[in-house]
Amino acid sequence: MKLRIYKQSLRFRLTPEDLDELKAKKHLGEKLALSPSTDWSYQLQLSKDPLPHIHSKNAHLQVELPEQVLTQWMESTELSWAYQQEKPVLKITVEKDVKPHRHS
Repeated sequence: MKLRIYKQSLRFRLTPEDLDELKAKKHLGEKLALSPSTDWSYQLQLSKDPLPHIHSKNAHLQVELPEQVLTQWMESTELSWAYQQEKPVLKITVEKDVKPHRHS
């Protein structure tokens, strides 16, 4: 899973393997080691709530997405799903990475 942060938007790009894991486990996350003593992590979590929610605590970002809507999207041919939060304004986009490139 890739995360792009730009101004007031979060864009998650998921490989086919990421989509499979999200469907199976209902969550998908990554951790980034910023220094020997500091990690930063982010996670997508499927939720029964019909609206997305964003939580940030310490060095962890969690985005809860509506399970029913996301499951339908994952099984569709649509390449992206987006939500615009109003206060504060924040756009959340989840995309299918149809041609994933592996970087080490």
